[in-house]
Amino acid sequence: MEGFCLTKLDSPSAKGSGEKVTVIAQSNASSDTIVFDGQFNHIRDLSFRPSVFRTGGYALKFNTGQFGGGANDIFIEYDYNGIYCLSCTSVELFAIELRYLTGIYGIYYAGSVSEAASKLVVRDAIGDNPWPNGSPTFSQMKGNIANTTAYSLHDIVISSGWLWQCTTAGTTSG
Repeated sequence: MEGFCLTKLDSPSAKGSGEKVTVIAQSNASSDTIVFDGQFNHIRDLSFRPSVFRTGGYALKFNTGQFGGGANDIFIEYDYNGIYCLSCTSVELFAIELRYLTGIYGIYYAGSVSEAASKLVVRDAIGDNPWPNGSPTFSQMKGNIANTTAYSLHDIVISSGWLWQCTTAGTTSG
């Protein structure tokens, strides 16, 4: 489906023709492709492959208030970011494949004090990126993060056993 963009969907279910052969091709460089609002939204058996170079947005976004929804058998390639779950509860992501993303988020799950997020289930998810972004060189591998240290775009540090990549150049606080 060329030029496909759905937003503000409330409680739909979408299913492709199986084996991820139904392709959704986003023709906008920066908007989200599919945005779900409400509860019990499900999507399955779809591939996302934009028809333009993507500079922003997500292929699939579950907005605030999502409960009991999910995605099964989804293939996302050459998009900016993959899947975004904002203040969602009981969302299940099964058999998700993320390839060649140009942004920094494959699956992003977030909430706040006023809009909590709980119980994200991810099973059988694979991806070749979004780490590292920008093809960092050996000199950009900085080791353990340090206070009052200047970092450049795409530098990579270790903090509490996690790898982090700098997305905005600057100096850490001390």
